[in-house]
Amino acid sequence: MKKLLILFMFFFLVGCSEEEITKEVFFDNDYYRVSTPYKPPIVDGFVLNNVWGTYNSRTVEEDLMMLSTTFFKTNNSFFQAGQYLSEDILKDLLSDEYLNNSDPFLIDEVEHKTTFITTIHEQNYIAGSGNIKGVSLGVVLNPHQFYKNEFGTNVYAEVEISDEFIETTAQKLVQHFKMNEELKEIRILVAFFILPPPNSLFPGTFEYIGNTFKEEIELKKINYEYLLLNSTKVLSDDLESYNFQKLLEEEVEAVKKNTLVKSEGIYYENSIIQIDVEVSNVKFQKSEIIHLTSKISEVVNSYKCDCFINVKIKSSNNLEALVIKKENSLKPEITIMR
Repeated sequence: MKKLLILFMFFFLVGCSEEEITKEVFFDNDYYRVSTPYKPPIVDGFVLNNVWGTYNSRTVEEDLMMLSTTFFKTNNSFFQAGQYLSEDILKDLLSDEYLNNSDPFLIDEVEHKTTFITTIHEQNYIAGSGNIKGVSLGVVLNPHQFYKNEFGTNVYAEVEISDEFIETTAQKLVQHFKMNEELKEIRILVAFFILPPPNSLFPGTFEYIGNTFKEEIELKKINYEYLLLNSTKVLSDDLESYNFQKLLEEEVEAVKKNTLVKSEGIYYENSIIQIDVEVSNVKFQKSEIIHLTSKISEVVNSYKCDCFINVKIKSSNNLEALVIKKENSLKPEITIMR
């Protein structure tokens, strides 16, 4: 699987028409080029009101795109925003009578309604001929169900989502899309993203995936997770990445005391595929930024990881510099903003 660079580049050609806008989404040395003429998504941001806390739709979109690269290769597929799930269709699919038809949960012998599916993300993949070659669907599941307690306060309970519910949802979605004559012979990918508890440090992860050309689909469970590199789990399972975080902290502290270094790794099937680092302080002098980028670049270059590494240096939420090392590159690239 190719690792996603969290880097979206939009090139707007001055004086060109909307049809001539080129957008590129990069993956390592390959990239999805968005099909032209550009088509915006037919639904934008439709989410049921059953989430308490942060819901990061961009994470879902990016991770779904990453999973899709296994089935729709970046060297022969164009990306297109979803064109088949309108808001009206989504509302019908997510109704209590269809996909969100599930048993209530009990709290102190009182029944409460469950609404497990929050939204569905759709991505289309286009062949060089311009014909549709596949559809990827990211189903967002929320096991943290909200209800009012005896005092009238909104609280939540974690409710188990059964494998049967997930499998049935996948089958119904595939059958819905296969009713469209244009999609009868193309691949449908369905992946399930599980939202975290409210106030979690992480956005959630994809846990199930399946793909099919037919009207039946089989799902498999995958191990896809976000971990802080200074966590005990990383210390236990990936000592090299844990030491990378510690060495970064030491080098940064030597340049600027009381600077926060936060490193987050994306793991797929127990292998790290991407590291995002944020180095932040209230204020940096220009000389400190230059020195920091040099020292961070040395640490990044010494870390033997076949993955993409993205380091941001920020002061008071302003981006000051970037240190980026792409997979298989010989050395990091440094960008200083000012």
